[in-house]
Amino acid sequence: MQALILPASRGWRWIAEGFAIYRKRRLLLPVLVMLNLFIMLILGTVPFVGRAVATVLIPTFSVGLMTGCRLIDQDVRFPVGILFSGFRRNGRVLIALGFAYVLFNLLILALTALLDGGAIMDYLLNGTVAESTAQSGGSSLLVGLLAAFLFLQLAMAYWFAPVLVAWRDLPVAKALFFSYVACIRNWRAFLTYFSAVLMLTLLFMSLAV
Repeated sequence: MQALILPASRGWRWIAEGFAIYRKRRLLLPVLVMLNLFIMLILGTVPFVGRAVATVLIPTFSVGLMTGCRLIDQDVRFPVGILFSGFRRNGRVLIALGFAYVLFNLLILALTALLDGGAIMDYLLNGTVAESTAQSGGSSLLVGLLAAFLFLQLAMAYWFAPVLVAWRDLPVAKALFFSYVACIRNWRAFLTYFSAVLMLTLLFMSLAV
């Protein structure tokens, strides 16, 4: 398998293709997205283990959502239960991918905790900022930048990984590797994509005010 190298303009096409899928099924696609979010929220409310379980299942449910978008693009009808299709094909590998995702997040948080005494971990998990963090200034900023860099690498490794597992039958390690390589090789397209998303978000916010 070899990742294609796409031009920067492909980032705009991704957005246009997304809107095209939305226009095909303007009611069904929002229902799928909201149902996916609702399931994640319900799982997250389970005491002690809810947030961890919801995070582990993110790849599995994202495959269901992506499969739904794929079938909409192909004009194929399907039930709302398509969200659970990730459990039916390579479900165990997708769950293993979810466990790996949790593990990598914990490793990044543990590393930052060693450097700043757990300030960033406390902020990300509880939304609180310790007084010592506010006083440390520059060192906290450096640790925050390191955390952002590491989380970005993790995001690239997981961007395509769920569908590579579900649709290409790749094991966890290979799915993570090829996803990361694909993102690195197509950084121009991704830069265009995220810049366009930011511009559109700011535009919609300005119109809503």
